[in-house]
Amino acid sequence: AATAVVSEAALIYVRRMQNLWVSLATIALQAVLTIVFVEAIHRQMASLFGNVLLVTNTPELFEFLPCRKVTDLVPGMGALSGIHSGLFHSGDPYVFVAACDMPYLNADLIRHLAARPEGNDVVVPEGRNGLEPLHAVYGKSALAAIEEAEGFTRLCIADLYASIEAREIEGMHRLPEFQQHEIGHV
Repeated sequence: AATAVVSEAALIYVRRMQNLWVSLATIALQAVLTIVFVEAIHRQMASLFGNVLLVTNTPELFEFLPCRKVTDLVPGMGALSGIHSGLFHSGDPYVFVAACDMPYLNADLIRHLAARPEGNDVVVPEGRNGLEPLHAVYGKSALAAIEEAEGFTRLCIADLYASIEAREIEGMHRLPEFQQHEIGHV
């Protein structure tokens, strides 16, 4: 019986090595895809806006991109911290925010949102699955509320909308001109 236990343990060890190699390959593939996605999104944003600001805690990975790179002002707070840092470092009163895992951005929708920020802290579209806070226009006027949310570790971006002037553009996904690419993450 002892031999069977040792033999089984050896098989598990071999499997763990295989899993390790699969995990390492998956991490490498994810890193390559991340760089490809970010580069494609940067190209699209550069065609729409005069300035592109990349918020990343690993700016060295994106040195090849011709844009300014900044890190989170409050690390470890997720996407809300990225929005905070982007607004803080921007020289403009309004910033279009997109997640780097959204390769199918719709330029017409982005233009539509960017044309409607006046008087709002955020202009956010509603997609099939609800509000899209990482495909929205944010104003510097939202900075104080974001800083307060970070201080209380409230991480859900949509919860922030109750304390700022938010313009929710409902039903964007139903309009034919915005159906080409549904808002979504990879």
